[in-house]
Formats: sequence, C-alpha cells, structure tokens
Amino acid sequence: MLIGLRQKRARGLADGDSLPALSTTELADAVQHVLVATGHPAAAAAFGAVGSDRHRRRAAFASIARQSAAAATGPQRGGDGGHRKKE
Repeated sequence: MLIGLRQKRARGLADGDSLPALSTTELADAVQHVLVATGHPAAAAAFGAVGSDRHRRRAAFASIARQSAAAATGPQRGGDGGHRKKE
C-alpha cells in the first residue's frame, strides 16, 4: 500500500527530485480503502468517524488558541475600541 502511494507521488516529479513525505490524510484514506476492500466496512466507518472527530477537535483547539492570542494582545486600535458612545 505504501509503495503504491509513493509511486503515485513519484509520477508528478522530475528526475532526481526527492519524494515528499506522505501526508496523514493520504495515509488515512489508504487505510480506509484497504479496510473496505478487505471486507471490513464497519471498521472503515469507525476509522472515518474517529478521523472526523479528531479533525473537529483540532479545529476547535485552533479556534480557542486564536481567540486566546487575540485576547492576550489586548483591544485593537482604531474604531471605537469595541465601545459605543452613549447617546
């Protein structure tokens, strides 16, 4: 399986170029296809669900990190600083 992925990657490279590392997405897709092809569709579905959950958690943590970084830098200059003038 890994050899096939590497050969697929090598087709688009010029002679002498080194092969880039396989991404986790490529590896996960290949594992899922192998599970289905070998008659384990339930395992492939569970594998996909775990991957989706992991992606959602990473996105949530990245969002929290961005919000924390923005809060740490303080209010941005310009505009009304997030405060409206009372009328």
